[in-house]
Parts: sequence; C-alpha cells; structure tokens
Amino acid sequence: MIRDSKNDARETDEKGREGQQAADSLRSRTGGSDDGNEMAGPLKGGEGPPETANDEEEMIRLGPEELAEVIRKKDEEIVKKNEEIVALKDVLQRRQADFENYKKRVVKSQDEYRNLAIRDMSSDIITINDDLLRAVEAAGAVSENCTVAEARASFLEGVLMISKQVEEVLKKYGIEEIESLNREFDPALNEAVEIDESAEVERDTITRVYRKGFKMGDSVVRAAKVRVSRPARRVEQNGCDGCGTDGGPQANESIN
Repeated sequence: MIRDSKNDARETDEKGREGQQAADSLRSRTGGSDDGNEMAGPLKGGEGPPETANDEEEMIRLGPEELAEVIRKKDEEIVKKNEEIVALKDVLQRRQADFENYKKRVVKSQDEYRNLAIRDMSSDIITINDDLLRAVEAAGAVSENCTVAEARASFLEGVLMISKQVEEVLKKYGIEEIESLNREFDPALNEAVEIDESAEVERDTITRVYRKGFKMGDSVVRAAKVRVSRPARRVEQNGCDGCGTDGGPQANESIN
C-alpha cells in the first residue's frame, strides 16, 4: 500500500509538471507572463483574453488535453492571419504595379496628343509660309510697266490675306483675339504702356492698341499692349464776389 501511494503521488507530480509546461507554452505563444499580464487572442469556447491573475490560474489548472486544444486553435489562428497578410501584400503589390502602369499610359497618351497637336499646327504654319513665299515671288515678278502704287497695293493686299489666314488658324485651335479697342481697361487682359487724359471718356478706356492680345478660353496667351485714356480732371472755378484771398468764411464755404 505504501508503494502504491508513492506511485500515485509520483504520477500526480508528473501530471502537474506537464500541466505547468503546457501553460508556460501557451503563455509564450499568446504573449502572457507569470506577472498576470493579459493573454492575446480568444481562448476556449470563443472567450476573450483573461484580464486577471485568476484567469491565468484557471488556465494552469486545465488538463493537458484542454491546453493542447487551446494551443492548436491559436496555431490555426496564427496560420490564418499569416495567410491574410500574404494575400493583402499580394493585393497591394498588384495595385502598386497597376498604378505605375497607369502613370506610364498617361504620360504616353499626353506625348501622343502633344505630337498630334504639333503636327496639325505645323502643317497649318507650313501652308502660311508657302503663301508668304508666293507673295515674295509675286513681288519680284512685278513688271516694269507697273507703277509703285500698284505694286504697293498688291503687296499690302497679299500681306493682309496672309494675316487673316493666320488668325483663322489660331481660331481653329481655340485662340481668339482680345477685343480691347474702345473697351474699359481690364488689367487682366491688357497692359497699359501709355496713359493720358481725355474729356471724351467717363472711365478708363482703351483708345489705342499697340499690340494685339490673344486668349484661349479663360487663359491669356498674350496680353494686349494699349493706351489708356482717363477722364480729364474738372477744375471748378469760384466766381463769387467778395471772396477773400485769405481763406475767409466765403472761401471755406466754396471749398466745402
């Protein structure tokens, strides 16, 4: 009987050590400690992390099979979380690659549009240059019987036609002339290079355009250089009799 009691005690001690080892292994996996710190993650039956030392003591009292089951569930959760992390990293890498490809496509499209615009405009400019060359050839081929006035008139007509053609090309690309003459001065569209006074205007008015301005939509391509006429200052003359020269009461009333 004494031997059986000793054997039973020995078996009980071994089971206690196994339970203690299992509890220590669980704490090392879940981030727990012997000082009563919280254990991470849900435990048996979907319960939350133990918040007191009593909960840890209760875990220690669990049998080896129950602790092994808890550890197995924690291992499964860790594997699942790792798989989710890998999947999210893969998605992030794919999104980053898609974004880089999108930026390359945008840059390529912009270059293509720019090249198309340059090609179309250069074609129109080449056509205008052809007209200029023809005008030069025509001026060189003037007959000796043609008077200077006739040659001058013919040359001016050709130049005006080419200038009109240039403006039509600009309109084709959305570039329009800024209407400035006899308009109220707008510093956002015009640049005043000369200012004078005139009794014929009631507000700052553009009376001459030295260089045309152009705009594309609401954007100014080039501001117009203009002359601005301001209303002339009106000097009121005091024609009352008896106004003193020393600034007396009558003079003060006139000034007021």
